[in-house]
Amino acid sequence: MDLWNVHEIDDITLSQAAEFLEAESNFENLSLSDFLDIDFGNFDILSMENIDITSSDVKMKTENSDVNSAGSRFGDLKEEEDINRLIKDTESKHTRKNSNWSKKTFDEWREYRTSQTNVPIPEIENFTENDVNVWLSRFVLEARRKDGAPYPPNTLYQLCAGLMRVQKESGTFMNFLDEKNPVFFRFDEV
Repeated sequence: MDLWNVHEIDDITLSQAAEFLEAESNFENLSLSDFLDIDFGNFDILSMENIDITSSDVKMKTENSDVNSAGSRFGDLKEEEDINRLIKDTESKHTRKNSNWSKKTFDEWREYRTSQTNVPIPEIENFTENDVNVWLSRFVLEARRKDGAPYPPNTLYQLCAGLMRVQKESGTFMNFLDEKNPVFFRFDEV
């Protein structure tokens, strides 16, 4: 598929959605991003398929969603779970994929290293500052691609950034990538 055509279709689809919203008086307070957040089922906006969305589909979805909370200007988040869901929904799929890959790669290294040395290595979520300097430094030095070749520096950085996100999600956040933090001087050297 030609990249130019993909953008053309995307622009056409978005402009049709915008025109639809402008034509529907019931949705005058609904932004285009809110409209795109409404789940109309499984479809790919970049695919070549025709997408039939009727005004009744939009009305039903907006009435059942958080977007149009009884005509109120403000949403009503009742539980911490609602807030966590909204935060998780804003994360890009690529970021989630990178975090999962980083954690999986680290866990595979951790399991291998523990089996070779019989020295237990804590999970990344339970790392202390010393663990970062000792174990994460070793991970960066020993981690390899599946074909055995060393990772390029940018990939190692992406692995570490993903591990830092995993830590942050678990509630034990340490910015070990901050070059100015003397606590992680050893890790920074490595």
